[in-house]
Amino acid sequence: MDPSLLGTGMEQLSIQQNTDLAHFGQTSLASEEEESSTGPFICDHCPKQFNRKCDLTKHIRNHKRPIDCPDCPPNTYQGSAQNKDHYRHYWSHHPTRAKELGYPKEEDKCPNCDYKGRSDNVKRHIDKNKCKSKK
Repeated sequence: MDPSLLGTGMEQLSIQQNTDLAHFGQTSLASEEEESSTGPFICDHCPKQFNRKCDLTKHIRNHKRPIDCPDCPPNTYQGSAQNKDHYRHYWSHHPTRAKELGYPKEEDKCPNCDYKGRSDNVKRHIDKNKCKSKK
């Protein structure tokens, strides 16, 4: 450090700048770990590949089907292993049982008409101009 800076308050700034330069260009351990956890992640059941592990995990659920509904006659319903699909099946085929079990209901209503459905379908209904707004 420059001796002329001593006692001027600038010595601390000089030390900080030198420390910053010493670490310039170094990557943190966290960013190195993030880079090593990127894809491709390949599905063991099919040739699909994903850049993120979470996308592969979500995809693998599709291979864990079909499952039988315990409230339907044997071999009549084989659905997805995802909870949202299970809930949807119960609300459409066993609404009383779905209510007893406390399953969440995916229903929304168009603010412009009497259309009802899942929130994604209501949004599509409105976005595709299938419904004229009340004015």
